[in-house]
Amino acid sequence: MSHPNEEVIRAYVGAFARGDLDTAKTYLADDIVYHVGGRHPLAGDYRGKADVIGFFKMRSERTGGTFRIESHDLLANDTHGVALSKATVDRGGQQFRWNVITVYHVVGGKVTECWIHDSDQDLAGKALA
Repeated sequence: MSHPNEEVIRAYVGAFARGDLDTAKTYLADDIVYHVGGRHPLAGDYRGKADVIGFFKMRSERTGGTFRIESHDLLANDTHGVALSKATVDRGGQQFRWNVITVYHVVGGKVTECWIHDSDQDLAGKALA
């Protein structure tokens, strides 16, 4: 039996992966904070649902709609969850692939904070520039 927070994260990540931002948004707390690490134009903090959804839309626009995330494993306990994933982008005739670790803080069935860590900062930067 999986942890309830694993189910929250699995449903959230699944909705996002399908491009269903309306459903994904239902798993975010109103005061969500997303911390996007890296050295690319989208790195930084995003606060609130509208700002976070805006980040997703900007990422999609920058990659011509080709950004994809595929989770390999999800782990969770009473306060946190972790998704181990692979990101892919097809841009300018090149395919970019890198691993991503996303850490979620979950309270009351909602994601309240998130940290995105790309394994290859230079590659992610090229894909998202």
